[in-house]
Amino acid sequence: MIDNVTFRKKINWTLSLSLIILQLLFFNRLIYSMINLFISKTEMIRTLGLDVQLNYIENGFVNLYSVKFPYRINISISYVQFSWNTKILDRPVSLISIHITLKLIL
Repeated sequence: MIDNVTFRKKINWTLSLSLIILQLLFFNRLIYSMINLFISKTEMIRTLGLDVQLNYIENGFVNLYSVKFPYRINISISYVQFSWNTKILDRPVSLISIHITLKLIL
């Protein structure tokens, strides 16, 4: 049985991830980029103990299997680092930094 705190934390992560993906998809269509959004192998090992890279967006397309993957983390993990890159080299590279703080409301 999942306790209330764990359930709320899971919901917060799911909502935040969905919001990030939707924002990137919206901006991706505006600028016609080939963006990739993923959780690196190093971060997956740190948070879940799995030696894989979890790709959410690949070459501008949402990986529907990854979006459905239940990313359940330990309550002691305070953040998850998402990485992104683009394969378009003919446009200037701009640095975008997104910092999201999730607060658990009891």
